[in-house]
Amino acid sequence: NVNARVAVNGIVVGAISASGYIRWASNHDHSSIHVNEILQLNANDVITIVTFREANSGTVRFSGSNESSFMINKLK
Repeated sequence: NVNARVAVNGIVVGAISASGYIRWASNHDHSSIHVNEILQLNANDVITIVTFREANSGTVRFSGSNESSFMINKLK
């Protein structure tokens, strides 16, 4: 399972997102994750998506370019 967290200025905050879909069959070896957070941010805060593997060993990487998406909405 691949998990992710949001970090603000290098400090992880909020919930841990769990894998939304994972499968090891028919040459499919990718997973998807979904995270939803409401954060109060200040100007110049640095937002980072931290990924980590829950089981086994190895490296977690995002797919190639144009295959991962993030959306940030400003709430008033």
